[in-house]
Amino acid sequence: MSSVSSSLASTLKRLQNKVAIITGGASGIGASTARVFHGNGAKVVIADIQDNKGKSLAEELGPNASFIHCDVSNENDVRNLVDSTTAKQGKLDIMYNNAGILGSTMSSIPDKTKFEIDQVIGVNLVGSMFGAKHAARVMMSQRNGCILFTASVCTAISGLLASNAYVASKYGILGLTKNLAAELGPYGIRVNCVSPYAVATPMAAPDQSKASELEESWAKMSNLKGESLKAEGVANAALYLASDEANYVGRESGNFNRRSKRIGATTATLFHKNGAKVIIADIQDTKGEALANKLGEDACYIHCDVTKEDDIRNLTDAAIAKHGKLDIMYSNAGILDRPLSCIMDTPKSEIDQIIGINLEIRIVVSKYGVLGLTKNLAAELGQHGIRVNCISPYGVATPLIVPNEAEITSMEMSLAAMGNLKGEILKPEGVAQAALYLASDEANYVSGLNLVVDGGFSIS
Repeated sequence: MSSVSSSLASTLKRLQNKVAIITGGASGIGASTARVFHGNGAKVVIADIQDNKGKSLAEELGPNASFIHCDVSNENDVRNLVDSTTAKQGKLDIMYNNAGILGSTMSSIPDKTKFEIDQVIGVNLVGSMFGAKHAARVMMSQRNGCILFTASVCTAISGLLASNAYVASKYGILGLTKNLAAELGPYGIRVNCVSPYAVATPMAAPDQSKASELEESWAKMSNLKGESLKAEGVANAALYLASDEANYVGRESGNFNRRSKRIGATTATLFHKNGAKVIIADIQDTKGEALANKLGEDACYIHCDVTKEDDIRNLTDAAIAKHGKLDIMYSNAGILDRPLSCIMDTPKSEIDQIIGINLEIRIVVSKYGVLGLTKNLAAELGQHGIRVNCISPYGVATPLIVPNEAEITSMEMSLAAMGNLKGEILKPEGVAQAALYLASDEANYVSGLNLVVDGGFSIS
């Protein structure tokens, strides 16, 4: 485990005193999530139809963990689950709708019976809707909360060995997530889903003696080499999304390009705090050197104009010469054009400057180019064990957008008013926390992701 990841795991408990329900919590991804949430200070309610396993896990976790029998396809069970939890704890902060079944994986559509279709849809999709419905009933009055779902990578890749009913149910969860994020955002409720690749849980691998063999087989089929996805990886994704670190989301050497203030500076500070050896790269020498001096040991500054390849080469060579390796490269540099300029009034020199800084240094026009580059590089570099991701934040009132710092608060309020998620404001720290998660070993199987940090604005 890298120093960033281990330090992240050892910081102040990230779900301290939060109340979390996890359906399908007795085994597999649910059980791993229950352990991770409980280890991070949450009061965990394990909901499942596997009574013996659920009770055993609750006893293993000890204080602040309990089990409630719940068939998620039965609305009365879900209503009782939520009501019992709120009666005991006085609130509900996190509802993780994780319960699911595979159904028959090999049968073709002509062979599907109505019973099997109803069963898979009833547990996976209808059960998730019941969970969201009754959680929202409580959270809307609280004016805050987090609803999570487990979807599947089958919503992004067709033709996997999964039944049509299963795939339809997971696509339904993806649509439900987007629709609920728009509906519940005004009440301060965040809604997200996690779509994992194959995980050798008891559901996918009933014979657990063959779990390691299956993991190896699935790892060979994947693009990212040197890693395998385990239930803990999904649990860590849920932990990030459930924590205040993701309040606006619906390793040892790190490089940070440009903007030695706000997002870049905040990320440098956060990475350094979590144990990384940080190199701040910018053209603002005075600010960059001041930040490095402020951070102290394991932080330094290197002048770098990201439009010049020689500067970039010198930056990476200097990092490797000093530390012997490079674990994280965060390409954060960027500039804005005149925000209200018309396309007919934009000179070639301005276009060249914007593209040169925002895109050319990442090789392929504008931020869409960065998104395309992220996906293409993830495919190319995954073979070498390199993860590539990007973060797409909503408006952040940094000096890049608001040169007059006296106007930052009013700009934040204006941006928040336009956003879908109420009760929260996106600050540089929110973007930095997203970068910290993606850079840590908690995201060891996350690659090619565009992590949108916009409070559901883009789907409202």
